[in-house]
Amino acid sequence: MQGLSDKEEIMLYWDDVSDSFDGWMNLLRQLGGDSFINFEQDIWETARTYETVPHFGNLRQHHLLERLQDTIRNRWPFLRTGFLINALDTHFYVNDEPVETMRDLDAVLGCHYRENEDDLKEE
Repeated sequence: MQGLSDKEEIMLYWDDVSDSFDGWMNLLRQLGGDSFINFEQDIWETARTYETVPHFGNLRQHHLLERLQDTIRNRWPFLRTGFLINALDTHFYVNDEPVETMRDLDAVLGCHYRENEDDLKEE
């Protein structure tokens, strides 16, 4: 990027994330994920392992989506979760459905229970 210092260019990459990023942050909070402890520190620690400057937006998304995935798997181990990371084109899936909000997750859970004829009891 012409005219920008290295520091300014890195900061642009920091925010180069999916529009769903804030939704995923909120979902993790709603699920009781205590995974925000040392979140930024973990990102910087990971970045230090690279020989060249990494894409910080992708690192942020990877750390967030890993934590969200772990939280969902721990609570509902029967759900399939996954994510694809590519800056703005990043996606998080539960049972092959895109999930960003609690409403999205509730829809996936309801669909799972209907398909498997389970009842909606709390464990």
